Amino acid sequence: MRKVLLTAADKLLWLYCAAGLIFLGLVVLTTFLQVATRYFLETSLSWTEEGARYSFIWMSMMGASLATRHGSNAAIDIIGDFLRGKAKAAHSILVQCSIILASAVIGVYGVSMAEVMMVRNSAALGIPMGYVYIAIPVGCAGIVVQCLANLAEMGKGGDC
Repeated sequence: MRKVLLTAADKLLWLYCAAGLIFLGLVVLTTFLQVATRYFLETSLSWTEEGARYSFIWMSMMGASLATRHGSNAAIDIIGDFLRGKAKAAHSILVQCSIILASAVIGVYGVSMAEVMMVRNSAALGIPMGYVYIAIPVGCAGIVVQCLANLAEMGKGGDC
């Protein structure tokens, strides 16, 4: 079961990484277009600001999953630095479980918000805002899977 979970988490991590890179490319491209059209054409494209903002939201949610798996997300390690042995392991498990709980709650509310926002369209792009808001539960699902993978690695003696 542990091997299946870790394999699935690795594949999902690869998918989130690829999506994050695509959204990063979109942020760079749309921002470049905005600057270039303002500088050279002395006008701006109305959709580039929205496109960059929505791509940044998706990129951030994909990146949160990556950071969770690698333990590189923002953290306050005051307590963890003083603990040793089983106390440190218990603390790490508690942290992962807390992240799972918070992500699950945020993800559930994100689904509700995305459903509500499907009827509203963005001003410049004209896409349903639910497509932007669905990034929240998608990102939270990735975070939960990566936390479960971290817990599985802890169970086999890995350091997360």
